[in-house]
Amino acid sequence: MYQPRNEFKSKTLSIFLVFSFILLCWVSIGVFISGPYFKHEAKSNKIEDKISENHKKVDSIYRNAFAFVTYTLETNKAVFVYDEKGELLLSRDKESLQYKEVEEFIQNTYPELQNVDIQISYGYDNAVYYIEKDYEILLLDYDTLEEVFYMKEESNAIV
Repeated sequence: MYQPRNEFKSKTLSIFLVFSFILLCWVSIGVFISGPYFKHEAKSNKIEDKISENHKKVDSIYRNAFAFVTYTLETNKAVFVYDEKGELLLSRDKESLQYKEVEEFIQNTYPELQNVDIQISYGYDNAVYYIEKDYEILLLDYDTLEEVFYMKEESNAIV
């Protein structure tokens, strides 16, 4: 025998299922995407706080990841590079920085990297000048200004 469907129950069930799906997607985004991001940011901020507590006046702190993660802290007199545990790897006086020589090298060898911030970081086993622009990274040895690493990715490459 034929029984008519209850339209109200059918629409209510559909709305409930759509709402449940949206809620499930929202929770999944929070757990699997936002959660690790905020955990990483909290860890990074904790390390930056640990590093900066030993210095009175900090001009900047920035994070680089090459062979491993480093944090570079700049004061008005020196540059300090710390590892991802907050332990000091090296320090250099700002008077010993060779920014003009690095800029000349870039202008002669890699003109597409001109007018980019030059940072101090840590390469494989020594201090380096770290130059990055878009999809291009150049590392120059701190003392000899020899190329330690160079990478250029094509921005239109298919991954």
